[in-house]
Amino acid sequence: MQTNERESSATLTTSEGELRLFAYDCPD
Repeated sequence: MQTNERESSATLTTSEGELRLFAYDCPD
């Protein structure tokens, strides 16, 4: 379950439909 949670947190879809990968070092 934790692995799935990590994936969702690492990958975020913007309103434009663009997939952005967020690094744990710089989540911004």
